[in-house]
Amino acid sequence: MSEHNGSAVDASWHELWKPYGTYELKRALKGRRRIGLAWLRPPSKLTLPDTGPVVVLNSEPWGAVTLNLKGAAVSQLDTIHPVSFTHNAATGDITATVKFHELKYAGNYEARRTRATGSALKVASKQMKSGSPLAAAADPNDSLSLAKSYQDQLATDTGPNGNLMLNTYYRHNSAYSDAFDNPKFAQRWASYPTDGQTTSYYAQQTHTAATPGNTGSVSVNSGGGASAYNRHALTMQMFLVAAVTDVEAATAATQFDGVTKGPAQDSQTVDSVMNIVKTSPPPQASALSAAKFVHAEPLWRTQLRNELADHVQEIEKAKDDMARGILLKEETGAPIDGQFNSYFAVPSLTLHGKVTRSADGSAHTVTFTSAQCTFPEVSVRLGAFPGKLHGELTAAVDKARFLKSFLGKRVASTVQSSGLLTLMSRLMTLALAEHAGTKKV
Repeated sequence: MSEHNGSAVDASWHELWKPYGTYELKRALKGRRRIGLAWLRPPSKLTLPDTGPVVVLNSEPWGAVTLNLKGAAVSQLDTIHPVSFTHNAATGDITATVKFHELKYAGNYEARRTRATGSALKVASKQMKSGSPLAAAADPNDSLSLAKSYQDQLATDTGPNGNLMLNTYYRHNSAYSDAFDNPKFAQRWASYPTDGQTTSYYAQQTHTAATPGNTGSVSVNSGGGASAYNRHALTMQMFLVAAVTDVEAATAATQFDGVTKGPAQDSQTVDSVMNIVKTSPPPQASALSAAKFVHAEPLWRTQLRNELADHVQEIEKAKDDMARGILLKEETGAPIDGQFNSYFAVPSLTLHGKVTRSADGSAHTVTFTSAQCTFPEVSVRLGAFPGKLHGELTAAVDKARFLKSFLGKRVASTVQSSGLLTLMSRLMTLALAEHAGTKKV
């Protein structure tokens, strides 16, 4: 390979660090620049994927506390400064070492006690099970697997009405899931008895009726009308409506049974319910408005509303206390949201590349091809929230060496794979063209 003028390459490297110089790297890292006919853009925002829930604290009275760092990005690449540079004029190989005085890693966090986020279906399932795993079992007749299969049927086999019901559920799923953060609602969902039986009992009835082979013969609400099953279903519906904070979601929750009531509310099998959904026209938008039971309804439903009035009021009070910060999120299991940041130095970033000459020898190109980074430890600072958990959580995060190391590797990997090397290559190539021209390389 033909030799390359070492002094011109060295000079082009030094051009990157001249304050207010044409090829200054720090200025190029701060915003879009034009040098001659070339437009240079800084690396795009260095975003990092969410960490997912990481258990950082497991002690009484909090139980297991997870931390999820999300929506995060690395910035302040413009604090870069040079350490060393070498160029082999015979081979064109170049090696450079740089440091970052201070990088910033910042984003949002979500802390949760005991359980991770999930769908309303999974959250409800957990409330009915004592320590049972939430993930659906391999058995296709597992309750969650069955529920998923009927969701698929609603989407594909029950026409526009089924699609409307399914889409409405998914649109409000977050609101229904969040309702379980209300301690009064969660407690009553799990343990309020109807005719001496709780939700888990009636859920098992549904499971039995929905199991393949039973869908056309086993009734899901034996007796229909004011059966214990129907009474419990209405009870849970009322509790849910009281707990959700979104008015539209609450209204939708009152309508889910509106198109699946058979004549005189007789006993129904799963097949008959699915057929009613399939053959019924979708309700008009006006039917989904916030009408509050102005229509006539069976006496047993009116009586049940009166019986449950005090329980509904307790749930609504808890909802109001949560909204006003009287009942703290750390006391309810609700997700605790906030922001975080971290400032840290990167000890060194070693770049490797090559200077190549065009076939006719009239131009040189600098290309940085790889980078190796010394991993820093990244310790995050969590924005404060009211209550006693914050102090213990931040102390636990400070001691979590595994988390600091994990974040350090993530940040270093992001910097290594960013557009920094491309920008430095272009700047040095432009600078080298000027110096090579004056020095007649």
